[in-house]
Amino acid sequence: MESFHAAALDQSSYSAVQIPLDPRAALRFAVSVVYRASLSSLDHFTDVSLGTYAKIAAEIAVNSDLSGIGMPLVAINVLTSETLDMKQLITYPVRCSGGNGQYYVFVVSGIQFLVKFGGMNDRIGLDDSYTPIFRVRPDAELTVCCYPFQDSAEFEFLADPTRQRCTH
Repeated sequence: MESFHAAALDQSSYSAVQIPLDPRAALRFAVSVVYRASLSSLDHFTDVSLGTYAKIAAEIAVNSDLSGIGMPLVAINVLTSETLDMKQLITYPVRCSGGNGQYYVFVVSGIQFLVKFGGMNDRIGLDDSYTPIFRVRPDAELTVCCYPFQDSAEFEFLADPTRQRCTH
């Protein structure tokens, strides 16, 4: 995780940067988190339902050979902030709307993962607030975009108390 944040701090806003991470491992991790959330009975994950995409997600989560599996769109972005320590930001997977198919977003240690199943897999909907998107491809070097937390959908969500759910 340190290499993500070190690279992000060296970049200006909305900068693309190469990250030394195995793209297959990143893809498997992102899809596995969403898949496992879809299996959970916890209230946090009631909106995470993969339906017909559950079989593809399960294959990616447990299969060591990714060839021949229909890949969802997976994107990774690094959130940056001049005032906040982004390494402390973690969110659970939530389902997002916009465009065809269905997609989920979550943050681990300030790193935003987006997983999209179905629809036009080369991009997300035009009405989405995730503007800088780089697709993770199993056979290519991983590129991510560093962008300010204040411009992220997570910031908008956390700033709007009517959209937050409390389970305490």
